[in-house]
Amino acid sequence: MSQHECRDQLLDLMRAQNECIVTARSRLDEIGQALSENRIDRLQRSLVSPDLGFDQLQKLEQQRHALLQRYGFETDAAAQTACIDWCDDANGQLASLNRDLVANLQSLQRSIQLNNILVGKGRDRIRRSIGILTGQERVNQCKTYSSSGKTEQGPGQRDIAIA
Repeated sequence: MSQHECRDQLLDLMRAQNECIVTARSRLDEIGQALSENRIDRLQRSLVSPDLGFDQLQKLEQQRHALLQRYGFETDAAAQTACIDWCDDANGQLASLNRDLVANLQSLQRSIQLNNILVGKGRDRIRRSIGILTGQERVNQCKTYSSSGKTEQGPGQRDIAIA
């Protein structure tokens, strides 16, 4: 078990992880775009295959942890950095790939958070629309204006912006 073997295996694992992350982020961005544009047809096409590759990403992470342990390192970030320092070549290819991996993971996290916000907004819009259409929603803080210009809050009255 040499430094060169460790480097080659880490390179392969990190490249595969980066590919999985980029693919998942691309799919999430596509879904997010369909959600923000309210394009049901695009959303349905995007969701034909809902697998984002997170299972594959998890397996690759487990393989990377096993590789670190095999070479006598812990699985935390500091130990991974130490392993990279130990087996990286003069070009710093592993260190660069690791920085890309971290940046891609952060970008994936932002895509997940954005899609969560978009889904939440869509759910709220649907809930309000159903409430208004069925008459079951009573909006407590809505203001209705009388002919004198004063605000009134009567039962069943809704703000024009909500109606």
